[in-house]
Amino acid sequence: MSKNEGIVLLLDPYKQTNHKMRTCLRSAGYNEKSVLDFAEPLSAIDKIHLILNSLSTVEMIITDIYFKDYTSLKIIKEFDSVPALWKTPFILYTNERDKNIIEQYQKFAKHIPILYILKTNNEAVILKTLSNLSKQIERNLIYIDAEIKIVDAVELGDVQKIPEIASEFDKIKWEKKDVVSYRLDALLGELYFEFWKKGNKKVKETERRMLSVSRITTAYEVVKTELIEEAKKNNPLLEKAESILAVAYSNNPNFWKTNYILYEIAIEKGDYRTAKEYIIHLIKLFPEEFNYSYQLGRLYAMENQYNLAMQYFEDASKKVLKEGVTGMNANDILDIVSESMKMSQKILKKSNATDFMDLKKIKEDSEEHYLLNIMKRNNAQVRTVLYQLSKRHTDNNIEQADYQNRIAVTFRRSGDHVMAMNAYQEAVKLDPLNPILRLNFAACLTLLKLYDQAKAEANKAQEYNNGDIDENIIGKVISLIDVRDVEGIKRILV
Repeated sequence: MSKNEGIVLLLDPYKQTNHKMRTCLRSAGYNEKSVLDFAEPLSAIDKIHLILNSLSTVEMIITDIYFKDYTSLKIIKEFDSVPALWKTPFILYTNERDKNIIEQYQKFAKHIPILYILKTNNEAVILKTLSNLSKQIERNLIYIDAEIKIVDAVELGDVQKIPEIASEFDKIKWEKKDVVSYRLDALLGELYFEFWKKGNKKVKETERRMLSVSRITTAYEVVKTELIEEAKKNNPLLEKAESILAVAYSNNPNFWKTNYILYEIAIEKGDYRTAKEYIIHLIKLFPEEFNYSYQLGRLYAMENQYNLAMQYFEDASKKVLKEGVTGMNANDILDIVSESMKMSQKILKKSNATDFMDLKKIKEDSEEHYLLNIMKRNNAQVRTVLYQLSKRHTDNNIEQADYQNRIAVTFRRSGDHVMAMNAYQEAVKLDPLNPILRLNFAACLTLLKLYDQAKAEANKAQEYNNGDIDENIIGKVISLIDVRDVEGIKRILV
């Protein structure tokens, strides 16, 4: 009987050193059945999800750094957001000696404890590391437990818990001298900020109520008093968050969480200049992370700096393709490509053009022509991402239909109406009685000048409609199809 009951996943694409690691694992108390070998990372990822779903324990993940078209960094990013694995050691078992590469892995392991073992180590050294795992990850567990406390407090919505948690964190910093205080300070700053956001929703609601009440009534004074009280109660939470995060930042300006929360605070305050400074710093720290480029693109878009916005959206798309869509959040990817497409529509509209075929109508040395060429160049990347996404499937037909609809909309915005038609067709198959999908499909077919099919789909939208769409809109689309007004269809699409 093994003294260790959890599952160990051993990922090595070449299986050249598994024998030595297996011997060490047996000596550390793991029997043969508990150690699972994988050469393919995707199979290992699927297996881990199955293990977690069965409520079994993943004792540790041991992996080489390099795989064909897939690195262990992707595996870390896949599982770093899974709380059930936050106390599971992730061991890099490799011949790689470059400290910069190892540090990159440690940056992305925001929750999972990372350890590092050279394959050239002898069995005695490897066994010693495996036998002392609990000691090596003890400090990481302090941060994980602290983060879980923060998540629980925010979910419960009990602001009275803040002083208790702050006191507990101070006690940990006092008693555990090896604990890095900036990590706990960043978590505490996040806690104050999250509660400020909750309170700020109430403040905004009260402000809206005040606008709807006449100034000369008693009701106005009552709402005004309520607003003052809400603001008085809420504002100190943000001030406290900023002061704690300032300390965390001064102790370590390169900790990702501190930078990201300060970025979010700057956004909330409308201070885009400061927000950009934090997100640019995060891009320098994590040059492969697509989300930071995407966020910076959105900031530039808010400021109507389309030139820079487009460049960062393109950068985000490139990073998505380099990363590969496997294991990545499909909604995040769709957001990036959709944001790029929406931007291109704004530029086209500003240029009195309807699609990329109209580029020749735009003055060649204009800013609009330059930006649309960026978009046109990016379209190949966008199409590749969307095509890969369209191959994903879920067990829920309604969800999958909505997913295909979103992909179709993005294809349409990119000017690829044929791929959009294919995605709409798939969506309609999955959810045939959905009038919104039918009407979208009809509009897309009109863009391709397939008027008879478009009319048939629009009629079905009208037949299946049960208050989901304004009947006037359906009537308008049908009348535009009848007169074959493609430009009119383009004008009503978003």
